[in-house]
Amino acid sequence: MTTALQERYAEHIFNCEITDYGPTERGVFATADIKQDTLLFKLPIEHLYIGNHLELTTRLMTLDNDYTRSLPSNLTNFPVFWTPHEVATLNGSALESMIPSRKEKLLAEDEKRRSLFLFYRTMVGSRAFTIDKKNANKLALVPFADMLNHSNEPNTDWKIADEHFVLKTTKDVGKGEQLWDSYGTKTNYESILFYGFVLENNL
Repeated sequence: MTTALQERYAEHIFNCEITDYGPTERGVFATADIKQDTLLFKLPIEHLYIGNHLELTTRLMTLDNDYTRSLPSNLTNFPVFWTPHEVATLNGSALESMIPSRKEKLLAEDEKRRSLFLFYRTMVGSRAFTIDKKNANKLALVPFADMLNHSNEPNTDWKIADEHFVLKTTKDVGKGEQLWDSYGTKTNYESILFYGFVLENNL
């Protein structure tokens, strides 16, 4: 499904593409040698989905397009979808109490008690960009850009400029290398709860 997404936004994408590199892994990779401070992606702001977590979740639940069809269909790497038995194996870990607390907090946002709310709310929470530093509730889902994986040593940076979402390299990147974003400095507890992964040697 990512092929259709790539084609849909081709005029806004430069020298990079979405690539699958494992059974469930994918990311954005350079298709050429790229110099520092080179434009990778420039999307007019009207193509962004903007709102708070609840608004974006509700919006995502009603859409069926190249973007939504490219999103993961399985979020079992997120602890809020683990079975009670799986959570119980964490006996003695702080995560054992953090997981049900996180799940309860997310579900409490949905007064309508929709069956797929937790799935889409988790999707939004793990993919949305905070586009206003003064307002943490002003978020955006950004097609293509949210395919970038996290690194504590990213090689890209993004900003909103001249009514566009702009992504550039922050260092030289070789052809075939993965392009990385930073989701922020977080503990592995936060990383697994919010994004469904942990990092080795995460200091």
